Amino acid sequence: MFRSEHGACSETDTVKGMEKTVPRAVEKETMSQIKVNDETLEVQLPLSLSELMALQQVFRPEMVSVQINGVFIEHGQFDETPVREGDEVDFLYFMGGGR
Repeated sequence: MFRSEHGACSETDTVKGMEKTVPRAVEKETMSQIKVNDETLEVQLPLSLSELMALQQVFRPEMVSVQINGVFIEHGQFDETPVREGDEVDFLYFMGGGR
């Protein structure tokens, strides 16, 4: 069972005369608060760092460095790194320039 705007629903339920099929994974997802660049967000977990970057529409993800709770995450680990309740995520771009 899960809750929707229409109340409790089972995996297959009728909502306003339409059959709605909901994958089992929905039962395990939860809404959680995290901070991204000092902004509090509510996200649905489970969520990987790569998925968070896509949701946040991170510009040029290949050029960004990422910290979770002050620890740098290597680019090759973005897909496998889970985002957890209360995490503080920072997307950092290093700028060069000058003379």
